Amino acid sequence: MRKIITLVAILVTPLLAAQSSQEPDEISIQAFTKLRMEYAGRPDYNPDSGWDDRKKVFELSKAGEKEQALAMCESRIKDCPIDSEVYIVRALILRGRGDFQGYVKNKLIYQGLVASIVSSGDGFSPATAIKVVCVSEEYALLNELGAELKQQELVSSEQRVYDKMTCEISGKEVSFFFDVTLIFEARAKLMGLVDSDESVEKTQGKQFPKRHISFKNKRRS
Repeated sequence: MRKIITLVAILVTPLLAAQSSQEPDEISIQAFTKLRMEYAGRPDYNPDSGWDDRKKVFELSKAGEKEQALAMCESRIKDCPIDSEVYIVRALILRGRGDFQGYVKNKLIYQGLVASIVSSGDGFSPATAIKVVCVSEEYALLNELGAELKQQELVSSEQRVYDKMTCEISGKEVSFFFDVTLIFEARAKLMGLVDSDESVEKTQGKQFPKRHISFKNKRRS
């Protein structure tokens, strides 16, 4: 375990330091969570930005256009440095080119981001919902679990907003709750529906845009 942590520190510290105003003392789940929360705290935070670029990454990779896909990965990561699935696409492309250090680095970043997402709760109820800052984080976790999405429902409880995802995993039905309050607050502010300091609980009765784009069951190759 110590060897793994040391390897993560060597490979990932430069990236985290570049994205954060303060270099983390230790590469850990907390460091990746800090990176995600800092992204959500940026003045230009838009949880729906870059969807076209993200879609293009998968399309180009699937079509075998690896160099173009790699360039699109760079563009997407620059816009959204917490998009875990783009890191794993880049990792696999780099492995194919023989860049094994780049492969391991990007795979570890992917794993760190996914671990951070799930560290906020088990997702089995609103009380233990998994906190996300982008819709792509929901699908990254479902893809990692091999979950097939069957139904999606937006629910609210205790002044929070949740995505309830009913899925099938290994033949069993499982429901996950994702806390998407930050996403809805950001959408409302971008549309001018609330003031910059107004939280989601003050927006009852206002119309919010719905943008749930599914990238479920992507097969990485």
